[in-house]
Amino acid sequence: MRPLDTHDRTLIDLLTRDARLSTAELAGYLGETPENVLDRITTLTTSGHIAGYRAVRGFPDPDRQPITVLMFIERNQALSGKDVLRSLRTLPELVSSDVADTGFDLLLRLRVETEARIAEIEAFFDQQVGVTKVTVVRPVSSVEKH
Repeated sequence: MRPLDTHDRTLIDLLTRDARLSTAELAGYLGETPENVLDRITTLTTSGHIAGYRAVRGFPDPDRQPITVLMFIERNQALSGKDVLRSLRTLPELVSSDVADTGFDLLLRLRVETEARIAEIEAFFDQQVGVTKVTVVRPVSSVEKH
């Protein structure tokens, strides 16, 4: 695998902030042709630097507001945990994930539609090799900066 250059890093940063940017817009930022940008995106995707794209569904219906939960995942420190981290990519409800240095290993913020889905995700992590405990916390209030 070739090392990332400055344009690769810039491209990943731009797509992380707004994955809807067109190749023409990205090309303008990078000073490259849209074809070269598309080739870079393809290479970054096949090499694993870009894991995928996702659409996060909005909740315009006031009666169906999303449920925000925090999920604390504790792991057996003797195991690498790469499978657990890799499985995060499969969760469209994932808002953010942080690796912690004490007490628990992962802190996930999720927005889900139903309590049943929370239980499914909790069971999903509970069954993973190396996970010793999953704790779900429902915040009483949150402040989000937009």
